[in-house]
Amino acid sequence: MSTRKIATWWFSNKEYLAKALKEIVDQAFSPAPGAASVTRTRKRMTLDEASDLFGVRKDASLKEIVERSDQLYKLNDPSKGGSKYLQAKVLSARLVLEDEARKRGETLPEERNNTQYHSS
Repeated sequence: MSTRKIATWWFSNKEYLAKALKEIVDQAFSPAPGAASVTRTRKRMTLDEASDLFGVRKDASLKEIVERSDQLYKLNDPSKGGSKYLQAKVLSARLVLEDEARKRGETLPEERNNTQYHSS
């Protein structure tokens, strides 16, 4: 086939080809028939879940939270057979517990010492 014939065929069939390509892409990225649709929503861990995971009271001190977080994070190190998923859960729990402690006005000693650098 000559180049001219190919170009003529391409331009005369471009709408058909575009429609076929769209159907192929839609089919490739659509869920399988009968498959349940999965909706993922990101939900913040609750204070109850975080305190249960850490094995501490809801009103644990920041020092206690940091120590327990470091311990659990190291226990779940992937290089030692742990899980990144569990490390992510530990981090989420730490953030929830730290937020709660800070709402009560707690700070870590190193945060108190560094306030001089943050003041104007």
